Amino acid sequence: MSEANEYLGAVNGSDLKRGKRARSTQAAAADRLPPHSLEAEAGVLSCVLQEPSTCLDEAALALKDTREFYDLRHQTIWNALLELQRDGTSIDVITLQQKLKDKGVLGECGGLAYLQPLPDAVPSTANLAYYLEIVREKYLLRRWIALCTETVSKVYDFEGELDSLISGVSTELFKLCETGLRTTEKSMCEVIVEVHDQVLSKFRRGVKFSIGPTTGFNYLDNILPGLGKGQLIVEAARPRTGKTAKMMQTAEHVAGVCKVPVAVFSLEMTSVSLGTRAIFQRAGSDITKFMNGFMSDSDVQKLTLAGTQLSKLPIHIDESSRMAIEDLEIRARRLVRSYGVGVIFIDYFQLLYVRNRNRQWSKSDELAECSMRLKGLAKELNIPIYLCAQMNREIEKETHRRPRLSDLRDTGQLEQDADVVMFLWKPDVSSEQWEKKIGDILPRVPCPEDWKTGKTWKKNLSIVTCTVEKQRAGRSGEDATLVFIKPWTRFVDAYRPFGATSASEEPAPEEREFEPPDELK
Repeated sequence: MSEANEYLGAVNGSDLKRGKRARSTQAAAADRLPPHSLEAEAGVLSCVLQEPSTCLDEAALALKDTREFYDLRHQTIWNALLELQRDGTSIDVITLQQKLKDKGVLGECGGLAYLQPLPDAVPSTANLAYYLEIVREKYLLRRWIALCTETVSKVYDFEGELDSLISGVSTELFKLCETGLRTTEKSMCEVIVEVHDQVLSKFRRGVKFSIGPTTGFNYLDNILPGLGKGQLIVEAARPRTGKTAKMMQTAEHVAGVCKVPVAVFSLEMTSVSLGTRAIFQRAGSDITKFMNGFMSDSDVQKLTLAGTQLSKLPIHIDESSRMAIEDLEIRARRLVRSYGVGVIFIDYFQLLYVRNRNRQWSKSDELAECSMRLKGLAKELNIPIYLCAQMNREIEKETHRRPRLSDLRDTGQLEQDADVVMFLWKPDVSSEQWEKKIGDILPRVPCPEDWKTGKTWKKNLSIVTCTVEKQRAGRSGEDATLVFIKPWTRFVDAYRPFGATSASEEPAPEEREFEPPDELK
């Protein structure tokens, strides 16, 4: 017992010492002034007083909040300068002094003794942008301190669900991060230079142009110029059409061929189910035979090779079911930051929800909010988001018509936010116009011959049309015909043109086809 008491005493003593050190550290932190730069603040005000016609507008554009000035005197002076500008009054030390005097705050600003030397605080206005940057950075640091302090207080006093606390703190955190982002205007000259560097200079004769990773389907890539940065790409279909299979094939192509890390948010299927399908899909093996215990040695070898190849791909799968849009935003940012993810795949849209939703919202309102936030997330992260969605039942009532944007289920906001909308649907192959097409398509399908001959081909194969109904960067209303190999759950191109090359396979030519004009160099 004595040994135990000695041990407890020692532990308690060490805790007390740590507590004293912690309290002393906190006290020392409390005694420190928040980050600020009085010199930079005075520099901004000095530039404005020297050249108010140009500097005031530039400073007002950069500083959105009076509190970005730390010194209360500078806050008051800044407000007075803005009022003088709104009143159309000429700005100099005399008019500023009179304005402050009329408001009864001249003494609080240090009087004429403080205002008189203010225009001479800096030699010229040349460094105004640097002064503004310093003032803004110090303000953001103070905001960070306030947020962290508030978060600590919330954690100590919190009672309720942990997820709601994390979501609330994360929302405030990213709002603060966005506050630090700067949006700048660009002249048309600068825009044209960027168009040349990012678009025109990449032209190669006889080679497909791509604005981002391709899908891996030749005819679809003829319609889509790639998955562009900041784009929201929607792939919609009715159940059992193969949208998840096509999405995973595209993800594998982006990760394997385009060498771009991807993230897959599977809200419907587990990661094991996705992985199982991916292995059999890549190996070209019948999963039904595997389930029934009928596998050849060659199938085992192909599955082993497929598993090895897939394990090397930079694909990250999140299998959370029915995810809140707030959580998806947090996880997406983390994946981009930690793994350099370049494309995000989501399966599927209707399983998302808004945690902090308005009680009066309908399901359509909730999904509209999710749609707008996904589009904002794509632009914020500057990567494409590939979103699977469901179509409503109207397409099944009219079997002979093509899909249209109104067939998207539950919300009309998605068709507005999306940059690309694709529909997967099964055409009526019993019509006369399809008889000749099928005779040309089936011999090209890379599968066992007995699967595509005779009248039983429909048991193993399915003709699926991918219609690009909306596209902001290219043609709309175009079709790409695909064949779905049912035993392998794999899509292939219906037509295989000979000699087709991709941009990644084509060697770079000796000279570019486009050169910028001299005035843009």
